[in-house]
Amino acid sequence: MELNLSGKVVFVTGGGRGIGEAIAQQFVREGATVVIADINPDRAKRTIAALGPNASFIEMDVTSESSVTSAVNKALQDFGKIDVLVNNAGVSNRVKLEGMTYDEFDHVFKVNMYGTFLMTRAVIKHMAERKSGKIVNIAAQSGDKPMPTYSHYSASKAAIIAFTSAVAQEYADCDLNINCICPGAVDTKLWSKNNLEINGAKDALSFRKDIATRFSLGRAQKLEDIANMACYLGSDLTKNISGQKFFVTS
Repeated sequence: MELNLSGKVVFVTGGGRGIGEAIAQQFVREGATVVIADINPDRAKRTIAALGPNASFIEMDVTSESSVTSAVNKALQDFGKIDVLVNNAGVSNRVKLEGMTYDEFDHVFKVNMYGTFLMTRAVIKHMAERKSGKIVNIAAQSGDKPMPTYSHYSASKAAIIAFTSAVAQEYADCDLNINCICPGAVDTKLWSKNNLEINGAKDALSFRKDIATRFSLGRAQKLEDIANMACYLGSDLTKNISGQKFFVTS
């Protein structure tokens, strides 16, 4: 089964590390040209240096409307089109509700949900006019089955799932395919030591036990698991799939 991504232009937000980096790598391996948009130029430039000539970088803040508009316009000017948008940029931290600040909740929503909204709105007219385009949103299983101490993150990912379905229906007559991926627990820096602390108490062991009970195979997913699904959803093999959420869990 060939994905046939050669000649496709793919725009990946938060592509400088983690899931976004893995997605960018896999699209390049499949022959696509990838634009990595990231708020951190140092890490993104290291990523594109490793990916070679089919990858480029645009500095962008997904929470800023002007930054998003400017980045999308530059990509369209440089490449003439955006075939696939991957809304991957996201943040999270583990905190109990009573200790959560307004700014913490607000920041998670701004990056995860508002970033997805701003990017989708920025590219949708271009895709609709061409009657061609794929949008892949990175949600999370916790958006469907919320996790304790992740109420802000779970809520933002649930919003992405609903947003995906609504926009897919709205643009169905434009032949756009808009879907989301719901990873379970991916072995990234979200599992870092700092992320596994609540009010100063280290509970990495209890967190990993919790993961073991949530997934049938009792282990985290690998970056390539998510990247492979993103490439599949970005390919022409999914021309009749839209508005769906896909759990990529073990």
